[in-house]
Amino acid sequence: MLSEETLSYISIVEELAINGRQDELFYAISKAFHRLHDVPQLLSAMQDAGYLETRGKVKDFYEHSEIHKNKYKQTLVENIYRTSPEDLFAYLEWQLNRLTYCNTGYDNRVVPEHVSSSMHGSLISTIPWICLALCNEEMPRGKKKNLTKRNTICKRIISSAGYYKTISTQLSEMFRGDYNILDSDNFYRNFSITESMKHHDFNKLKFFLELTNTSWRKIEIYRDLNYKHYINREENIDAILDIGKKTGFISDLNNNGDILKFDFANGYEFQNEINLKKSATLISIVYGGFDTSFTFKGKTYRIQDLIDVHETIFSFCRAIQKENRKHIARGDANIFSGNKEKLRSALKISERKSDLIDLFSIKIDNTTSLPSARLPIIKIGGTYHIIPTYTLDHQIENLTDRILSREDISIDNSKGAGKGLLLENHLRAKLSKSGYHVHGISRNQKKGIPEIDGVFPLGGKYLILFEAKASIPPEEREDAYKFADNHISKAIDQLDERICFIKKKPKEFEERSRYSAKELRIIPVIISNAHYFSGMKFISPKGYDVWFLDATTFLKIFCDGEISAWEPIGSHSEYTYRHSVVSLSSPESKVSALKKPYQFLKSTHRGTVQVLDHGVGFEIAYETHVF
Repeated sequence: MLSEETLSYISIVEELAINGRQDELFYAISKAFHRLHDVPQLLSAMQDAGYLETRGKVKDFYEHSEIHKNKYKQTLVENIYRTSPEDLFAYLEWQLNRLTYCNTGYDNRVVPEHVSSSMHGSLISTIPWICLALCNEEMPRGKKKNLTKRNTICKRIISSAGYYKTISTQLSEMFRGDYNILDSDNFYRNFSITESMKHHDFNKLKFFLELTNTSWRKIEIYRDLNYKHYINREENIDAILDIGKKTGFISDLNNNGDILKFDFANGYEFQNEINLKKSATLISIVYGGFDTSFTFKGKTYRIQDLIDVHETIFSFCRAIQKENRKHIARGDANIFSGNKEKLRSALKISERKSDLIDLFSIKIDNTTSLPSARLPIIKIGGTYHIIPTYTLDHQIENLTDRILSREDISIDNSKGAGKGLLLENHLRAKLSKSGYHVHGISRNQKKGIPEIDGVFPLGGKYLILFEAKASIPPEEREDAYKFADNHISKAIDQLDERICFIKKKPKEFEERSRYSAKELRIIPVIISNAHYFSGMKFISPKGYDVWFLDATTFLKIFCDGEISAWEPIGSHSEYTYRHSVVSLSSPESKVSALKKPYQFLKSTHRGTVQVLDHGVGFEIAYETHVF
């Protein structure tokens, strides 16, 4: 017999199902479930209504995960006050160095390089969650002399924080519809697990998280390879020589280019300059360049000032890291902890730029929330802390975008272009230069004409309709969900509106574009400075397919007539890929590349299944490397 409360939950589920598409029910639930008092009741209602049949053991998995999440949270809270921020952060830096330089894990075992790389990334992503645990705890100050005792406590903290983060993230992703939940029997059957494998590798498995989007792993690998290839390489030989000479990596002995000398001691500086040059291009697409000015705390600065402070912080961290590498065996590492004046003095930052330090710092208090904790300097009370390896993990273009998106910063748009308009103008200019008849259309509300960021015909067969979205590039899944809620969903609705206009008011469209779209097939695409969702396909509320591409790949397809291809090489454990270029000469090939860019990932290295101590398994893909 169903209770009145259960019936009310069934009503909620049915209402969500009526108002949304059936395959988007989980997405709707994910936006509402945190406001409901009893998630198990909600899941029971979904089960009774028949909406969990294709999702597997969702309710059982939720209850199992909640028990372990609360256990790890309690362990984290019980131990966090037993150490100081200085001790905890020094231990984190030491562990990160051990993983980087010695391939040594938390239990002192040496692991393969691809495993240590994965553990390193996991630990980096756990640090913001540790910061959240610091919000409500009064911690002692200073460093303990007993390293063994300190390390035991800190190991317990990062282990429990890691599990708490992982379980919380998995639950959020499950409610977003990212996974089907398999019990152990279904996993063994679906993945052909033998009896010996059960006993050796999967004896503790209770649930397995199976991705609902079977293409996601390929999208993820292809996207990351493209970004690494772009940010780490410079194709122009003159630019390479200029950067090489500037950094001391290359010397022209006869001043005529006949004999070049390479000083590999300056290799890091050389690579860093190339990264900065590429990052400048990405920042310029959204903000117009390093000379763009902004106001913070009543003072005017340029983006170049941010870049200078960023480089100063990173140089400081590299110097500490170099010393720490020499002393890994002692079980400790150096970090920075001190007040603002001490930090300004250590970084040699002028008084005029001292306020910019706060833009790189996350203030830890009871208002701190994810993903805002993704900043390189951690401030607790009046003390600033720098964990060198964690600080160096912040990409300059993402960090600059995150800083300039703050509400207390005012950007000078005197050139008549805001953040989004600069991206639109950049895309239209590049396409026009390549010979496309591209237009933007202004909104006319009285005539029912929507604004169109960009539209152009292709080969007499297609009409490429794009919506440009400039935003902080997502770095973690939770960032990506916010990006989807705030930008992608809005862009999809806008594309629906534009498609309806083009189809229902062909005369008005023709007057503005100066060509007819009647015989053209509309290809709606979202173009962004962010790479996270590049290669994804979405379904609009009106049932249209909508594709998502990053601006670099989009322009490469249509302006250069080519696309990057990747092929795995070497052994299974190296995860290395060789780059090549595929020519796209016909309209059909360009549209095909737009719709499914990851088709040019010719094959992939196999991932592996990891089973955590609380019995939940999932597939992981190790970090990729460009050959």
